[in-house]
Amino acid sequence: PEEFPVKGIFVAAFGDGQPLTQDTKKQAPSGVLVINTDTGDYDWFVKTIGKARAGRLGDGLKRTIDVKFDNDGKSLYVLDFGVFELADMAPNAIPKSGVLWKISRESD
Repeated sequence: PEEFPVKGIFVAAFGDGQPLTQDTKKQAPSGVLVINTDTGDYDWFVKTIGKARAGRLGDGLKRTIDVKFDNDGKSLYVLDFGVFELADMAPNAIPKSGVLWKISRESD
């Protein structure tokens, strides 16, 4: 939207699903990517700093699954699934760990 200060396509990134998706040296982060529609380049718009994602006790994004602008285009809502763990190759979602984040520009 024209009203939002950052332009591009916003995409929720869930992150990896180790060990199901392959044992990697570095975890794939969860967060929101923004894609430049003119160049195709992309970068992180928001992600947890210092690690791939927050765990049960950590602050920050855990597993982002969707993004949507509000009707006036001034705020971006990020739906965070919450803590998703894999133990013995079985997924385990932790109840009540999800969050709906609202991102907007600070008032001038």
